[in-house]
Amino acid sequence: MSPVTAQRPVGRPRDPDLDDAILDATIALLAQEGFSRMSIEQVAARAGVGKPTIYRRWSSKVELVIAALSRPRPERSVSGEGTVRERLIGLIEELCVSVRREPAKSLLAALVAEIPRNTELAAAVREVFLAKRRETAFALLREGIAAGELRADLDLELASDALVGPVMIRALLTGGRITPSLGTTIVDAFYDGWGVPPA
Repeated sequence: MSPVTAQRPVGRPRDPDLDDAILDATIALLAQEGFSRMSIEQVAARAGVGKPTIYRRWSSKVELVIAALSRPRPERSVSGEGTVRERLIGLIEELCVSVRREPAKSLLAALVAEIPRNTELAAAVREVFLAKRRETAFALLREGIAAGELRADLDLELASDALVGPVMIRALLTGGRITPSLGTTIVDAFYDGWGVPPA
C-alpha cells in the first residue's frame, strides 16, 4: 500500500449542517406526531435527505431520537445569589418556563407514553427534562441543611420530587395553569415543613 493510499481518509466527513437538519426534523416530528407515529421516512422527507443518509449516522429510530434529545441546548441559568429558598424558587420557575415553551411542551407529552416501554428513550427523556434540575435541587437542599435551615434527615430525592412534581402533573395530566408565580407557591408550600423543628 502506498503512503498516499494509507493516509487517505475513509469516506467523506459528516456535514454538521446536514446533521442539524435531520435532528431539527426529528424534534419537530416528535412534537407533532409522537414517537410511535413518527417514521424515518418522514424525518428524511422533512430534512430533504434520503433514508440512507440517516441510517449512515444513526442505526435506528430510537438512536436518532436520543441524539436529537441529547443535543446541547440553551437553558435559563438559576441565579447563584440569594437564599436557598429564593434559588429553589428560581429553579422551579425555570422549569415552568421550559414546559410551557414549544416544542418542549408537545415533545414532553409525546415522549412520556414511551417511558414504560423503552428504557433507553426513558433515560434520554429524564436527562433532558429533569436530571440537571434535580442535581441543582439536591445541591441547594444540601446547602440549606448545612446552613441549618433544613432538617439534617431531609430525604433529598423526595423533596426534589415534591418541588418538580406539581409542574409536571399540570403539564402532563391536569392541564392546570403554569404561571410565573407557581414556583413561589410550590416552594412556600413545602419549605417551612422541611425546616429544623424548634428546640
